[in-house]
Amino acid sequence: MKKLFLTSKFAAVAEKLLPLLNQPPQDLNVAFIITASDPYDKKPWMEEDEEALVKMGFKVFNVDIKNKIYEELDQELSKSDIIFVGGGNTSYLLQKTLESGFDKIVKNHVSKGKWYIGSSAGSILAGPSTEPFWGKDERQDLPPDFKMHSFQALNLVDFVILPHGNIQKHHEMFKNEIIPKFSNSFDFKLLADNEVIIIDE
Repeated sequence: MKKLFLTSKFAAVAEKLLPLLNQPPQDLNVAFIITASDPYDKKPWMEEDEEALVKMGFKVFNVDIKNKIYEELDQELSKSDIIFVGGGNTSYLLQKTLESGFDKIVKNHVSKGKWYIGSSAGSILAGPSTEPFWGKDERQDLPPDFKMHSFQALNLVDFVILPHGNIQKHHEMFKNEIIPKFSNSFDFKLLADNEVIIIDE
């Protein structure tokens, strides 16, 4: 019973979530996954998304999946009603997802009807692969010894989201680089910052 709310910028479409819920926000705990923003000193997008959740009344607690073991992370996320995966560096996020077992944990939680909310990199992670974005993130912000061993993402959906499609530099990269190179391998969904893809089985 998948319930997905996939966004390019959650704060821009946050109000569209409320009619989908069967409980008031005040009764719901949101596990706010901050890991994708780790490589950056300033992370205004993460702050905006968290602020939007708090303003709506959700009970938000931050979770960093890096350096966590499976049992520890599973126990932490079991306290949540909603799993929110924030934006940042897609490759870094996937690496920490696979290292911690977050991929298996989140799929188990989603299969039981828990909402998965993605914002930018968090929405890309929901797809089958992050390969089209390898090398597109700010590589200088990653550790010098950073390596990708797999591009296999959560596969909660069978398409790859291209976020921030309304911003020219991103749109040009998608049009000129990512889509021509990978169009035979993946189904892409271009998503503007004021749009959301909702899957509610």
